[in-house]
Amino acid sequence: MIETVLLSVGAVALLLFIVSFFTTNSFKKLEDEIEQTQLQSMQEMYTLKKKVRILEEELLHTSAPEPSSVAPSLIDRVTQLQKEGHSVREISELTQVNEHDIYALLHQNSSKGVFS
Repeated sequence: MIETVLLSVGAVALLLFIVSFFTTNSFKKLEDEIEQTQLQSMQEMYTLKKKVRILEEELLHTSAPEPSSVAPSLIDRVTQLQKEGHSVREISELTQVNEHDIYALLHQNSSKGVFS
């Protein structure tokens, strides 16, 4: 009697063991989906960082005016207004030039020895 029970339990265990090889592993599918999601997010992050880097380079390249691209009369006018004691904001309003560009012009001219 005990032998029959042990034999039947062993047969069921062997049958379940064999069936386990033919069933699909749901955890494997879940792991694959997570891996794909991670790869997609990494690719998106890479492209976004690349786009941000390009935009930053464009902004830095175009934000500060080159001395050769600015009319000499504007440089002289900004310099004269600054010598008269006008603030950067006032110079910006008078010349219709962005405050950041005024700062850049003044900084470039001061590094060349225009201002002491």
